[in-house]
Amino acid sequence: MKGRRLALFLCAVLLLLVGIFPRAVLENTDLDFVKSWIGKRRYEYAGELTLWHVTGTGMGMGNGANFLSARTKEFERKNFGIYFTIKVMDEKQLQERLAAGERPDLLSFPAGALSDPAGVLEELDLSGFSMDRNLKESAEKGGRSYGVPLYFGGAVLVTNDDLIYSKDLMPPSGMPDAEWIADAQEKGALSLMRIGSDTELYIAASSLCNEAAEAFLAASAGTLDEFLKGETVMAVMDVKTLYALKQREDTGHVPGVSSYGMDSMAFTTQYLGIAKDLPDEKWQVAQGLVNHVLGEKAQKRLLDYWSFPALSGIDDFIPEDLRMASMWENQREEKPLCMPAFRKGEIAGEFARRREAGEELESLREWLRDACNDGG
Repeated sequence: MKGRRLALFLCAVLLLLVGIFPRAVLENTDLDFVKSWIGKRRYEYAGELTLWHVTGTGMGMGNGANFLSARTKEFERKNFGIYFTIKVMDEKQLQERLAAGERPDLLSFPAGALSDPAGVLEELDLSGFSMDRNLKESAEKGGRSYGVPLYFGGAVLVTNDDLIYSKDLMPPSGMPDAEWIADAQEKGALSLMRIGSDTELYIAASSLCNEAAEAFLAASAGTLDEFLKGETVMAVMDVKTLYALKQREDTGHVPGVSSYGMDSMAFTTQYLGIAKDLPDEKWQVAQGLVNHVLGEKAQKRLLDYWSFPALSGIDDFIPEDLRMASMWENQREEKPLCMPAFRKGEIAGEFARRREAGEELESLREWLRDACNDGG
């Protein structure tokens, strides 16, 4: 709103000056700034676009709204007369709005928020974006792409080293192997916890040994407070919980802990799509914003938000936080295992059904990895 008022004010002042002193203004005033702002418009459309942001768990710091707001403001500054209104909602609110016949111009959504995108989003061409093939294909439904991956989160294993030492054990120097698990069980010290979203899927799809995976899957879901109080020696948590742990460390009230990034698994990817049947003038602007958010400069900023960029080639930027830097190193070196955006609910439901039916763990883990690799 402030930007619009400023634009109207400057235009009014300029018109007043030109009307009163036309020759003096044109001959003696440097109008390069105005010319660059107004005279070089790249789009025919001028006006407002609405962006719905459905919050997910793929970002550690915040819910993604601040990141998108900063990027839209950058785009507005470069394109006079274009403004974005961002409406933040959860998945339930998204479905209610869609059922009521409402539609945005652009939609930012997490994997699992939509199962049938064809009625809401336009098909996109992702060939111009440099990103992992698996990540691109995760946005497909029936071989057609309905969103561009923006960013994704991950999982990390965190050990309470103080508690482990008190149990007459040595902390593992990475992912616990079968021998460490057996030793901890023998000493009655194997207490585990899962914290955050999708941790069961992360554990099952990871390269954890079967013994460790089975122990973690059998463990209860817990909270960061419970972990920090010393209720378990080890926890698998999502990146959002890890960021909350980092904030606790800043206060100094945290036991000695170590963290180890798990495999590259894009199960909480956030996507950006363009509404179906958008007028061509608006479409061009919407596509321009997509390109801006997928630009290298914008994608590098994601690491500051404790999230991983979808764009490939972000290799020369290292996060300041050592934990995030370690996780980013793992992400750069591995091809991500990607959850299909429009089949996440189906896959998660089938995983739960198979586990409840008692399917052998190794078979279940293989099925899950194959289901992710099959794409949309």
